[in-house]
Amino acid sequence: PLANKEKIYFSDTLEFNHIIAAAPLIIHDHVMALYKKDDFNQPHQIECNDIRMMLSFLRNSLGIGIMSYLDAYAFIENGEFEFRTIHEN
Repeated sequence: PLANKEKIYFSDTLEFNHIIAAAPLIIHDHVMALYKKDDFNQPHQIECNDIRMMLSFLRNSLGIGIMSYLDAYAFIENGEFEFRTIHEN
């Protein structure tokens, strides 16, 4: 349902599991900083330090991926995934 929205905010994602890159993946620090800045506490999250495993979770519809565009680029280009930017202040 989020793929059809023009803009997505963190509040739109509350009902979904967040699949988040864990350390040592570089995007982890950026995601945690964003969560902290917005005082966002997602009760449903899966942390994983392997992009291939994250992609497997996404393929099995276990949540939405919070990841960089570069990590998902090939899968976006071949039409397997949708990429939407989270808009926050």
